[in-house]
Amino acid sequence: FFNITVIVYRSYVEHQDYAGAARYLIPRYEKLEKEGVFAQMGAANSYANRSFLLTKIMYALTRSKQFSTARHYAGLLLKEVNRHDRNNTSALLYAVAALANLNTYTGALDKAILLMEGFSRTQGRKLPVKDTHALYVNMAGLYFMKGEIKKAIQMMSRTHASEGEVIKVVGIKEIVLEKLMEAILYFESGDYDYADTLIRTIKRKYKKLMVQDGFMQIRSFLPVLTRLNKIPDAAVDSDFKKSTHYLIP
Repeated sequence: FFNITVIVYRSYVEHQDYAGAARYLIPRYEKLEKEGVFAQMGAANSYANRSFLLTKIMYALTRSKQFSTARHYAGLLLKEVNRHDRNNTSALLYAVAALANLNTYTGALDKAILLMEGFSRTQGRKLPVKDTHALYVNMAGLYFMKGEIKKAIQMMSRTHASEGEVIKVVGIKEIVLEKLMEAILYFESGDYDYADTLIRTIKRKYKKLMVQDGFMQIRSFLPVLTRLNKIPDAAVDSDFKKSTHYLIP
């Protein structure tokens, strides 16, 4: 039941149907609670699975702008984290990231950054490689939204060493998206030559993947970014905006 729930949730997210993901997850989470399934998993698995589902529910609610309901589940998530072993840094990371995401979408970007920076200072060194990687990517995204491009680039550069190991966990598409994000950051910094190098590398290195349906968004966005890199003023063109509208979640 739990594994099937996760698979279906990911399908909703893949299609950017966050409201649908929330409608699917919430009754299933409540069913697991009501039937005592979490309690039967044992303390460690119960904590990991419950906090995992709460994090995903918060993400779906936040992305679909159901903020008041997201805050309700944020309270449940914090309660779960606080009553269990706080040395479980992986679970704590995703809880903090979910809270930061909620703050970002409700206009409290500075608070989101402070949350992630505080976690990085106090817990960052305790994380396994895959979670350290996720931490840097999350912080890069927050710095980008803040307009602190140099800090965002620094965070992304720290992910390079762990790509080989992380790809086994998150999948190659996630790594390609991170490469695309890095190209955008260098474009924003004004280093158009290096941004172009990164775009060309993505096209060459992942050429065989681009024909797959799962890479359609990336495949469509690459020429858009190439054009933008060559003609920065194209970003203000109304026709150009229309062509990129569907790419933004």
